[in-house]
Amino acid sequence: MISVYLSIIISFIGGYYMGQLLSSFVSLRPNRLLRFLVYFSLGLLSNTVIFNRDIVNITYAYIALCLVLLIGYRGPLLHKFSASVILYLFVPAFNYMLYYLWFPGWIHLRTSPIHNNFLVIWLTFSRPLLIVLLWYGIYRLFYQRIQTLRVYASTRIWILLDIISFGPLLLSGYIIVTTSDKMQPYSMFIMAVSILTEIGILYLVAYMAESMRLTIENKNLKVQQEYYHELEQNQLQIRKLRHDMNNHLGIIGEYVNYIGN
Repeated sequence: MISVYLSIIISFIGGYYMGQLLSSFVSLRPNRLLRFLVYFSLGLLSNTVIFNRDIVNITYAYIALCLVLLIGYRGPLLHKFSASVILYLFVPAFNYMLYYLWFPGWIHLRTSPIHNNFLVIWLTFSRPLLIVLLWYGIYRLFYQRIQTLRVYASTRIWILLDIISFGPLLLSGYIIVTTSDKMQPYSMFIMAVSILTEIGILYLVAYMAESMRLTIENKNLKVQQEYYHELEQNQLQIRKLRHDMNNHLGIIGEYVNYIGN
């Protein structure tokens, strides 16, 4: 029973980092109870078991993610859709790989007459811990950069990123749904490539965000420089005008004194 509670806590931590990463696309609603439910739901979602020809779990997990985004977050629908498309691939692909990497261990545990406590602990906690590390790593690498993109990117940029992300997402889904047990090694390789491709897309997002930020900062700097240059020119004109007026007033004063004498 303790192991079950610990697994739930570990999954909740993974859901927290996944939820924080989603909040870089759209804002998390401020209600504390709703936030807890969001993290708890994402913790369960991030640990969804995916196996060959598992169209049900893939579909339901994506629907669940969309519902969490619709209910627990506020922001443009396009940003919510982009968050689901860009980040969802990690759920089926990573869990699919973990399932078939850990499955032989469970088979050995059930068929072996010797009870191995270490193997039980390893199989129980290593999988959710790896999922936590996955979401924590993505969160640390890309949270700030996606937030920057959220501020500066246009609708066209978001649509372009969605189109690019659809490729590996559809490929991984197709492989999971159609792969037989004999093709398992090849599907594992494709899942790994899909995950790396999606990480590459996130790096593209980060690069675009940084480029947009620098471009806008350079434009603002140029505007400031032009403003200060214009201000300096105005100050010079005012000084020149003041100097001319002083000269004119001096001449007028001398003329008045001359007439008075």
